[in-house]
Amino acid sequence: MTLYDDPQLVRDRERFRRDRIGEIFPMLRHGIWHTTGPQETLAIINAGEIRPNRREFRFSYPQTANSYGFYKGYVCLFDFAVLREAEYVDFHERWSGFFLGGTPFTVAIELDRTALGDRLIPNGAARAELGFRKVWIPHVEVWHNGPINLATAGRRCLLIAPSTVGHEPVSMPLDDPRLISMLQRASQTGSKKERPLAVRPEFENQLQEWEEPTDE
Repeated sequence: MTLYDDPQLVRDRERFRRDRIGEIFPMLRHGIWHTTGPQETLAIINAGEIRPNRREFRFSYPQTANSYGFYKGYVCLFDFAVLREAEYVDFHERWSGFFLGGTPFTVAIELDRTALGDRLIPNGAARAELGFRKVWIPHVEVWHNGPINLATAGRRCLLIAPSTVGHEPVSMPLDDPRLISMLQRASQTGSKKERPLAVRPEFENQLQEWEEPTDE
């Protein structure tokens, strides 16, 4: 029996493909990504870099305070390009929420591997250094030692609707003038606690609305 005939992998693969993350994964498969929200993306664009969280940013997830990336002062990333199928399918419930859990959408910033250079820390470093004393996601999570310059390392971003919406992620260059407007409007939507995007019928139509100027 080969790895690809393993019954557990077959079940995991089928569940992965049925899930929302399996639908959008072809767009993620060959990249290295940093995920965040609209408001945080605005801060990143204004700063010109993705910075490690040293408690100056709010934690999006409760486990962040005990994570390997936070402990080391690294920027947390996801790297799928170097993995076998079994490695990204395994534990996918533990990482898919980072791409699908944002309100009103998640921003996934794709990065250039060559530009990251030797500051890119592989997944195995966490276990080799600390075992399981800190939180980290097997296989898919990697880290960058120090800030990441968007001008040299940023490639594009994906705007990913929550699982219940089901639309294709929208790909945009990081320097697209429309992106700033969309991020600003999305941030306002979140701060006003309007109906979540997940119950709105058309994700792309909503994004088009956010492109339009507002008198507010």
